[in-house]
Amino acid sequence: MTPLSFTLSVGCCILVLGDLDMRCRFSFVLIYVSLLLLVGCGKNFSISHKTTPTFLTPHTEQTPYTLAPYTEFALPQLSEKDCASGPQGITIGPDGALWFTDSADKIGHITTQGQITEFALSTWAHPTGITTGPDGALWFTESNLDKIGRITTQGRITEFALPTFVSYPEKFPAQIIAGPDGALWFTESNLDKIGRITLQGKVTEFALSSPQAGYEMGITVGSDGALWFTEPELNKIGRITTQGQVSEFALPIARMGPAEITAGPDGALWFTQPGPNQIGRITTQGQITEFALPSSPDSPSNGGGITTGPDGALWFTQGWGPLGRITTQGHITLFSPHYTGGPGRIVAGPDGALWMTEVDPHAGLISRFSPSSVRVPESRKVSAATFPCPVVTPIPTAPSTPSPSGS
Repeated sequence: MTPLSFTLSVGCCILVLGDLDMRCRFSFVLIYVSLLLLVGCGKNFSISHKTTPTFLTPHTEQTPYTLAPYTEFALPQLSEKDCASGPQGITIGPDGALWFTDSADKIGHITTQGQITEFALSTWAHPTGITTGPDGALWFTESNLDKIGRITTQGRITEFALPTFVSYPEKFPAQIIAGPDGALWFTESNLDKIGRITLQGKVTEFALSSPQAGYEMGITVGSDGALWFTEPELNKIGRITTQGQVSEFALPIARMGPAEITAGPDGALWFTQPGPNQIGRITTQGQITEFALPSSPDSPSNGGGITTGPDGALWFTQGWGPLGRITTQGHITLFSPHYTGGPGRIVAGPDGALWMTEVDPHAGLISRFSPSSVRVPESRKVSAATFPCPVVTPIPTAPSTPSPSGS
């Protein structure tokens, strides 16, 4: 007899025991309710069998959703403009803290304990990408102003104008990374160029062979010492050497293309594909593998970030969709945290946790996720009132140093 059948049988017995005294009947009712709870819990916590997505993923397994411990830290809201603040890029700083860009024209700093400080930029700067440079400063893109910015860990800001000025949102500098040659490399979305800037501010731009590479191109450094980037509209992955030689690799199926890209622990490059809802992998020789993500009960993916986690797997975000993990063998796990604004960019922090910006521009949140305790069904939000809200004082900005493009 199944547990459910047994429970129903006990219920029927209670119905016919009308001649028993009240205490005895009450005891039977308690037993019946307890059995119902046991059957319900057993149903809710059962583990479904593993399934294998069929699209280009013969070795990928889907693990059932797991609730995730998730802490959110609210940015200080000191003015009406801050109400629409939205953290964008995020990176590890040389001081052991996380640094991020804020669309409210600020660069933010958050310690692993959650204390937040922000530094004001020029009006309408709209910073996007950010990375740590070889000089121990943070370098970032200013999409609205077509500039590359630099900020020291003490908050001193310098800006460098790009040779070609085109107003946002048509064309703009997007993502940025420290290159293996001691310079900073960045993508110029919809301008079909890859840019390079030295620590002294000299800018060189390299034109891509194909026009209309796309919006919000990602960039990273490969294990081969070259820069690898995404071309969303062309459905390609690009490679550029530090001498400026460009190669492009077309993805197998013509769909909405790749977005963010990172170097994996296996020496390959891993990238997100929000259109077909996939994670892609490309070797430095150009061999491509694509892994279809399991269907999600949450909102559809709208892109996000990807990074190598402290556990040697790749972790990725899907906007309003679940947080994901994929091993280098292609095994996928999805986590469904109770977030407020949806995870966007992601980076592995110095504390062994994953740190993310949240995509809702009105949420103003930085979030932290601990892979070491992913099975704890707990989520909490830390309000801005928990932290000392610093008065955001504009930092004197050094004069811009425009430089002509190199050859």
